[in-house]
Amino acid sequence: MAQKIFYGYSVGLAGNMVGQIRNVRLNPAINLVQEGPGGHVDNEYMAIAGGQPAISFSTSAIKKALDACGWDGTPISDLNPFEAWFRQGQEGGTRLTGANHVKMLMVKGLCYPMSIRAPHVPAATIDYNCIATWDEAVLPIQITKGAALDADAAPDQLYAAGPVVLGGQQAEGIQDITVTFGIQPEVQGHKGLEWATYIGIRQRLPQVTIRFQDSEEIERLQIDGLGITTCDVYLRRCKEGGTREPDASPLHIKLSMVKCLAVISDSGATTPNITDNTIIITPALNRANPPTIDIDTLSALP
Repeated sequence: MAQKIFYGYSVGLAGNMVGQIRNVRLNPAINLVQEGPGGHVDNEYMAIAGGQPAISFSTSAIKKALDACGWDGTPISDLNPFEAWFRQGQEGGTRLTGANHVKMLMVKGLCYPMSIRAPHVPAATIDYNCIATWDEAVLPIQITKGAALDADAAPDQLYAAGPVVLGGQQAEGIQDITVTFGIQPEVQGHKGLEWATYIGIRQRLPQVTIRFQDSEEIERLQIDGLGITTCDVYLRRCKEGGTREPDASPLHIKLSMVKCLAVISDSGATTPNITDNTIIITPALNRANPPTIDIDTLSALP
């Protein structure tokens, strides 16, 4: 039998395709239970205790991912299915066409972002996790070989770290922005069933970590932190065939928070290197102006 190899391909939610996939992984998260007779060395009985199957992916198409999959947790259902593929390579060529690929289908669960990592030098990426639950009919994730591919999305976007505005004042020397969405899923099962049948969001604890060079910026925070009522973090869009899109063009990404505490996490230097500073911004919900983090995928830069 000929050897077959496969590559990661695009993913889709409700038919909205997200390309530029850097990583896609299936994890059934199976737990086994084993038993043996008393006093014996080896177990003689085993079964599947349960599992929490999930598909995770990372992409540099941040706008497409946010528009298709959201940033606050998006339900997966029969009407809103999640799909991911492994694309088969062609021996002696490039890639096979037609029904030659592996498809993974999820029809009940939750898709949510985990983090955005945006360095000063592109490309920024966003990570998602999709946890499957069971409708007590078909498997939580259905795997099919000999599947045809949905048309993937053409690569058309890349981002890098952009400006950070704390309390109306722009920080300088930005080197790296990391957004952790802090979504904690609530996954539950019942009746001794092997798969979970319920998923929701238990809690959200987002944080934004900013690494920068200009040590004068920490003067504003001091060692007891700074409470701020406006915090805007931007991702700067790259220009295809060029360098960067103009600041005034509504093509960049803006993350807004209206109730935050910013504290110094680390600041220092190791000879002969320059100073490196890190602050952590923790937003909280302002009931008069929710959500905790709002995202505009078509924003100008300040």
